[in-house]
Amino acid sequence: MAAVLVAPGVALGQEIKSDKPQITNKGPVYPKKLIEKNATDQVHLMFDIDKTGHTANCQVTSSTNPEFNESALEHCRQQRYAPATINGVPTVNHHHRTIVNYSLDN
Repeated sequence: MAAVLVAPGVALGQEIKSDKPQITNKGPVYPKKLIEKNATDQVHLMFDIDKTGHTANCQVTSSTNPEFNESALEHCRQQRYAPATINGVPTVNHHHRTIVNYSLDN
């Protein structure tokens, strides 16, 4: 009998925990020139969380102002998460998504 895969590398019946609690959550750096312009944006990101909770393969999937993209990517690279587990063993969590909001409160 072959195993039925429910996700890449995960067989049916395996316990998967991937609530991905965020360990570090420093806000992104707001680019100074964009503060002066009073610019705002939402940058949509996709990334993987490795077995140690570090982010990898950070990518911008959507952005209304590309001048914010590098700041959002750097923010993504600095974040740390509790890794997902399968039957208690840390595993890579692919294609995690988040939104980085840039807005100025005056």
